[in-house]
Order: sequence, then structure tokens, then C-alpha cells
Amino acid sequence: ATVIFDHAARQSVWRVPHADISLAHKKRSSIISGTITVASPRGPWTVDFRTQDSEKTKTVSLNASLKDLVPATIAHTTPELSILKALEIPVGGDISLDLAATGELLGGALSVHLSRGTMHLPFENAPLAVDSGRIDLTYERARRQLRIAAATLLWGQSRLTVSGAITAAPDANGHDAWAFDLAAVDGQLAAEEFGGLSAPIESWVAKGFLRPHSAEVELTQFLVRAGGGEIALTGRLGGVRDAPAVHLAGQISPMPLSAFKVLWPRVLAPGARAWIGERMVRGQIQGGTFSVQSGQSGDGDPDTQPERRVSLDLEAGDVQLIPLTGLAPIEAPRAAVHLEGGSLQVTIPDAALPLSQGRRLALKSGRFTVPDVFARDVVGELAFRSQGPAAAVLEVLEQERF
Repeated sequence: ATVIFDHAARQSVWRVPHADISLAHKKRSSIISGTITVASPRGPWTVDFRTQDSEKTKTVSLNASLKDLVPATIAHTTPELSILKALEIPVGGDISLDLAATGELLGGALSVHLSRGTMHLPFENAPLAVDSGRIDLTYERARRQLRIAAATLLWGQSRLTVSGAITAAPDANGHDAWAFDLAAVDGQLAAEEFGGLSAPIESWVAKGFLRPHSAEVELTQFLVRAGGGEIALTGRLGGVRDAPAVHLAGQISPMPLSAFKVLWPRVLAPGARAWIGERMVRGQIQGGTFSVQSGQSGDGDPDTQPERRVSLDLEAGDVQLIPLTGLAPIEAPRAAVHLEGGSLQVTIPDAALPLSQGRRLALKSGRFTVPDVFARDVVGELAFRSQGPAAAVLEVLEQERF
């Protein structure tokens, strides 16, 4: 069968290759049960359901099981579901709801299982690969609140379990909105590609609002702390356009370099992350700021707004880095990292290049530039001034890179 849904002047077509529905009417109640299979570009998904109404209590109970649904395949059906297009993750689960005869939700419980898939964030092209996950929540009618007992996500050697609440909080215009307040109860962040670095999560907090009518998420506070360092950000992301808008701004606290490599999400400016993670081998982060801008907001002109722009300013001390493969590590008391779009620049006012027999070549006004850290073959340029014995300079020139 073909089913056409018409919602808010938007039509969506659902192909239903199989449906088996039965009705049993008793003296004081009616029971409807069945199985429905829906076709999708990612394969069919199935719903098994059973509803029972009670004339005595004027209520309806619903129990259902879902299998093999990829949320991204139904994101086009209504504007409120467009936020699901980021989830290329097969899900299944069980739901139990109690409703009044008027349709009001009286209570319920939901358990969702996530399988291996990807999560596409609107501010980066590189998706987050998810291995598995589980979400268990209940609905409390008196508070109009979803209580999350535990939500666990696993990716690579990283894991995160959070709990908290999502509470109905209509905005000033009367639109439905949900305020979320989540915190970690357990977890670990890992950067396997940088020598297997990992650190337990000391704190993880996410607060803000979900706005289904505009498919937007507002972050009033997001904070993650691990390895003695902290990254915090605020902003907005999402929207019903084909290119969702993203406006994020954050701060980076002082921390060991190892903690920064773990805390920096691989989906945020992956090219710059890979360069710093591989090339900067020692250091102490003294602090920094970053921002992510993409898409549009309001009535902005698409011709004047960049598709995506990531900015990062970072100060580091006691640095040892290898700007070019084949070059000996450069040691510097201070370095400044600046990323704007795809252009990365590392400024090193004073540095030293270790040589043989314990000698060192002093370097001044160092500057390393990568025009495009997102390119497949990253090309960098290193410039500096130096005064020293001719033998020392010749030794540098004889290194493999030169």
C-alpha cells in the first residue's frame, strides 16, 4: 500500500509493503494490534503494536516495539522531524504509553537501542561514527517532563553516560519548546590516533532548549572537563533549511597538551586537529577561544555568508613541535596558533632547533603556515630568522626535509 501524509501543507509518501492489523471488541474494552512494515532507502523498518482502551477509566494504553528504523529516512515528513536527518543510525526499542480518551499523554516509558551508524553534525562534513548506544526515559505528566534515567553512547574507545530531564517550556510566542538539563554520570574520552591518549570525564553538562517548530537547538551551557582541562561553549544550531545554521562560541581553559588532544572533538575542524595532534608533541595549553559559523540565520543573504568558518586562537608554552616531516623537533617557550577557515598559522617568536653533540640553533620570528588544513595533501611553509655558526646551518639544511 502507499500512504500519503499531509501535514502543514507538506506531503510525504510512505510505502507499506506489509500490514497486519486485528481488532477485538469486548464488553468494556477494545484491543487493536498488528504489525506494519514500512519501506525506506535504508531498508524496511517494522512496528509491532497493541492498543487497549478502557470504558471504565476512559484511558488508552499503547505498547509498541520498533525495529531497524534509521531516523534520517523520516526527517522529511514534517518540519518538526527535520532535526533527525543528522542520525544515520539504525534504532530499535520499546515504548509504553498511557493516554486519556482526549489524547492527552498521562505517562509512559521508552527504551531505545542504537546500532552502529553515523551522526552528521551541521558544523562539519566529517560524521561521528557511533558504535552503539541506549536511552531509557519516562514521562511524568505532573511536571510535563521526560526523565532520562540513563543515556549511553559509545564510539571508538570513548563512552558517555548521561542522565537528566527534558521539560516542556513553551516560548514567548506560544511555540512548543523543551528545556534540557543533562549531566554525565560516567564516561571516558579517547584520542586513539594520538598514541592511544584517553582521560576519564570529570564533568559534562549540557543545558538549553529544543525548539521542534524550527528544528533548532539552543545551547545555553555546554561544558566538558577531562584530564585537568575544560572546554565550554554556547550557541545555536539547526534549522529547517537545507543548510542548517550554526553559531557556536567557546573558551578553552589552561591544560596539558595531552588533555587538549583528548578534549578536541574529531568532528570539529578535523584537519587542524590532526595537524596539532600529530605535530605538537609537547606543551602546556595556556588558554584560547574558538567559534564555528555556518549556514544562515534570519533573512541573511547567502551570497555574503560563508558556508562554514571555524576560527581558533590558542596560546601554548613549553612547546615542542615538528612542523615538517623529516625536520628535528623545534623547542619554543611560547607559541600562538591561529586557525581561520582552512588557514592555519603557528607563530613562534623564539625557538631553538636541537643539533648533534648537544648544540642548538637559535631561531627568531618563526612562522609556520598551512594554507588549507582540509586538503588531502597538506602543504606547509616554514619561515624563520637565525644567526649561528655556518656548520650549524649546514646541518639543518642537510636534514631530510631540505
